[in-house]
Amino acid sequence: MKASPLEMKIKQVEDAVNKTNMILLDNVQIHKKAVDDQEIALEKTIKAIDKRLENQQKSLELMTQQHKSSYAEAVKGTYTWWPDDDSVQIASLTAASAVTEDEFRSAAETDEELKAVRGYVTGKWPSRQRDLDPRVSAYYHVRDQLSQHGEKPPLQPIPLPEGPWERLMVDIIGPMHGPPTERYDIVLCNLYSRWPEVALCSDATASTIIQFLETLFAREGLPLELISDNGPAFRSAELRAFLTKCGVRQTFSSPYSPQTCGLVERLNCTIKGAIQSARLAREPRSPYLRRFLGEYRATPHPATGETPFRLMRGREARTALDVLKRDAPTGNSRKRAVRRRHRRYQSAYKRSRRRRAPDRFTPDRYQ
Repeated sequence: MKASPLEMKIKQVEDAVNKTNMILLDNVQIHKKAVDDQEIALEKTIKAIDKRLENQQKSLELMTQQHKSSYAEAVKGTYTWWPDDDSVQIASLTAASAVTEDEFRSAAETDEELKAVRGYVTGKWPSRQRDLDPRVSAYYHVRDQLSQHGEKPPLQPIPLPEGPWERLMVDIIGPMHGPPTERYDIVLCNLYSRWPEVALCSDATASTIIQFLETLFAREGLPLELISDNGPAFRSAELRAFLTKCGVRQTFSSPYSPQTCGLVERLNCTIKGAIQSARLAREPRSPYLRRFLGEYRATPHPATGETPFRLMRGREARTALDVLKRDAPTGNSRKRAVRRRHRRYQSAYKRSRRRRAPDRFTPDRYQ
C-alpha cells in the first residue's frame, strides 16, 4: 500500500531528527575528549612548572652560597668590598606573593610558554587558573633572582697616586695571529700620567714579564705597586720573588672582576685597534706600534687634560707636527722668497714659449 504524502513527510522529519541527534552526540563526545586532553595537558604543565621551580630554588640556594663565600674569603692585597652586615639576602619562595598582578600580566604577554598555558585555562577553569598563577609568578620571581646572583658590591675607585710611576697596571693580550715573535702583547699603564708601555713577545710566561719589567725599571726606576689580574703568570712564585726583591708591592684584582683593572683593559682595546690598523695598512706591527705609542703619549688624555708625556717627563714632546711648523717670512726673507718665485715663473714661461715657437720661413721649402 502506498504511503500518503503526510506519512512520507513525517518519516522525513523523523530521519532528520535522528541524524541531528547523531551529530549532536558525536560533537558532545568530541568536545568531551578535547576537554579530557586539555585537562591532561594542564596537569602535565603544572607538574613541569613545579619541577622547574624546585630545580631553580636548589640552584639559587647553591649559587647564593657560593657567591657569598667567594667574597667572604677575600685575599689580603685584593681590591674588593663586601658589606659588614648581612643585608644582601635573596628572597625565598614565600616572597613570591610580592609579585604584583601587573608584573605577572606583563610577563604573560611576552612569555610564549605562559601564553600557551593561559590559553588552556582562561575562561574555562577559573579554579585551575587561580592555582596556576601563583606557581608561574613564583617561577618568574626565582628566575629573576637567579639571574642577578644577588646584589653586587659597589665599585670602589683606586686612589690616584701622588706622582708618576708609583702605581702601575699590567695585563696581557693574546694569543694573536701574526709572526711567532708577536703572538702576545704585554701592556702596562701608569695610573698617574696614563703613560703606556707595550712589548710584543712570543709567550706570556713569568720570565718574559720579568724581562719586560726589568727593562722598564732600569729606565724609569722602581714603582711602589703593581696591579694585575689573577692570571697564572702574575700569580707565579717567580714573579712574586722578583717584585719582592725590587721592593714592589704586588696587588691582584678581585676574581671575575675586570672592572678593577679597567684602565689597562681600556688601553688593551686601543692597542688592539692600532694592531688592526697596522694590518689594514700592510705595515709591520712593531714599528707601527712604536709610532702609535709616540703619538698617544703626546696627545692630551681626557681623564687628566694633560698629555702623558708632560705628566711623566715634565715637558711636552717634540713631534712631527712641530717639525712641520714654519714661521711666516718677514722683511728680506719675504723679498727673497718672492724673487725666487718670479725666477721659477720666468723659466717655466720661457720653456713653454720655446716649445710653441713656429718654424722659420725658408723659400726653398716651397720650390
